[in-house]
Amino acid sequence: MKKKIVIISLSAVLSAGVVGSVLLLNKEGKNFLALTREEPTEWSISFDANDLMSSTSYISSYCITKTDQNRNDVLFYAQNLKNRYFEDQDTYYLDFKGVDDENPGSEGAFWNVDSINSIKSIKVQMMGSFLLEWGWEKDASDNPIYIESAEAYSGNSDVVFNFDNTYPNYFKFTNLDVPMRQLTNFVIKMKKECTPGESPYFTQNGIKYKRYNDHISVMGFDGDGSANVTLPALIGGLPVSEIEERAFYSNSTIQSINLDNITRIGDSAFESCANLANIGDYSDVTYYGANCFRYCDAMTFGLSFTAPSITFGNQCFFSCDGFTSIRFEDGCNAYMYDASFRDMGAVTSVYVGDAVSSSSTFLYIDNLETIEVSEDNPYYTASDNVMYEKSGDKLILMRIAPNRAQTTYVMPANVKSMNNYAGYGARTLESITFNNLMTSVSFSGFSACTSLREIDFGAIETIDAYGFGSIAATELTISSSVRCLKSRAFEDCDALVKVDFEEGCTEVCHEAFYACDNLSVVVLPASLENVGTPGGYSTTGDICNECDSLKAICTRLTSGSYPNEKTDCYGGRPLLYYTATETLDGVHWHEVGSDNAPRLWTTTMTVQSNAEYS
Repeated sequence: MKKKIVIISLSAVLSAGVVGSVLLLNKEGKNFLALTREEPTEWSISFDANDLMSSTSYISSYCITKTDQNRNDVLFYAQNLKNRYFEDQDTYYLDFKGVDDENPGSEGAFWNVDSINSIKSIKVQMMGSFLLEWGWEKDASDNPIYIESAEAYSGNSDVVFNFDNTYPNYFKFTNLDVPMRQLTNFVIKMKKECTPGESPYFTQNGIKYKRYNDHISVMGFDGDGSANVTLPALIGGLPVSEIEERAFYSNSTIQSINLDNITRIGDSAFESCANLANIGDYSDVTYYGANCFRYCDAMTFGLSFTAPSITFGNQCFFSCDGFTSIRFEDGCNAYMYDASFRDMGAVTSVYVGDAVSSSSTFLYIDNLETIEVSEDNPYYTASDNVMYEKSGDKLILMRIAPNRAQTTYVMPANVKSMNNYAGYGARTLESITFNNLMTSVSFSGFSACTSLREIDFGAIETIDAYGFGSIAATELTISSSVRCLKSRAFEDCDALVKVDFEEGCTEVCHEAFYACDNLSVVVLPASLENVGTPGGYSTTGDICNECDSLKAICTRLTSGSYPNEKTDCYGGRPLLYYTATETLDGVHWHEVGSDNAPRLWTTTMTVQSNAEYS
């Protein structure tokens, strides 16, 4: 059964500016809606959604007529407030419609400037999640032109949306839970403050702007735009100081814009602006949002940052292949993500000034030749185009410039550890000498060092996954200090022919030598305890998976087997045992057949002889 709504005129209560509340009752006498005047020009509407949206209610419409001191009637009009617990409709609308004095029951002009009230805040209490959208103005079909939204997960607590500086006059509430959870309270505060003519959004000279309480932001083009954009310093006495998120996203028209006076650039503001070549004076910018200049390749100058404090979002200059250098000048403190300046193909030099306290490692800047750090920087240092982080009296290896002139790297004695990818892609590096302090090669620590042929392991005990992927060494001797090779420690080392372990290593994980196409022989030590273990990457299995040229895996064991040895650790290849005395053609190795009888490794066997490795 449908409930009837009693419409009560509130003009007697509200016209004199009295602060107070009026309750509206339904036929059963239940309070379902209250209108409260908190200030002479401010009201709140609240209602109990449980009653309005109960399983027996269908409220096709309700209205409240109030009269302010200027005798301008306003009708707050709700449509289609219906319980939808078990139906697919999950959106509830509350539209504000203006009326006139002569016909107070009519809808009148939806956006009547004289009568419409704006929204100051909305409070929702709900067990669940919802989407709230709000906006200003309308198009020819009465749809709001400018819409903002916020998604809230309120649980059992109030969620409040405040619009003190913008005052929209439209909103839509959408339940995001199926079925709809209990909505216990809904309060809308209104203020006769902002009309469509005072919307925070406006257009000037083809550029869309938004007015805030203390500044103006740029929202992008109103239309196709122009090649050269000149932003004013002030509009209406307020500084134009912000570029909104995605303001010029993927715009191919814009070629130049002056960022004079801009202090904040939002996420993806200029992302994929392929023809943007000039941004003027950007020295006042203190915040670069994530992806804000991502894929902007037309700017071909060096970046220089001078503001006292700058925050760089993730990938803000990602894949900008035109910039030639990056300088954080002395006095500039920069906070950045590791990938803030990633994949900038034309950058050849980086300078880190005396105040930088949170530096990127400049990963994947493939042509970087020089890294300089101010001697006065308390957090970082550099030598021979290698950057370090200071840690007390010790250092942490951060980045080796991948295209540095030096071909050798002798690790300083006080380097205690290294970042992941610290030496990644150092293609000029031919030899490394580790010190006697650092014990672990990090994840991808020296991967893709395509000229690296010689390694002195020093005190290294563990080589993490991809630690030496794709290096140029043809023969490797794994020194006695190394205890563990993680999965894919030597992945894709196509030049590698032979690997020989000194005694000391106890673990070689699954796919430690993955896809080394020319690897012929691996000689494992007798000290080995675990073979083919997962090692943090893959399941137990072949230590030389996808090594198509491998002839044999040899062991310095004279008999027996390794503890925890798995049957598939050698990919079905024969495991050859060591014979101390040379026999026949000088071979030290033999295999054990199914009858447990040793057979010498000779040229007559199916496994080719490799006497040169004896």
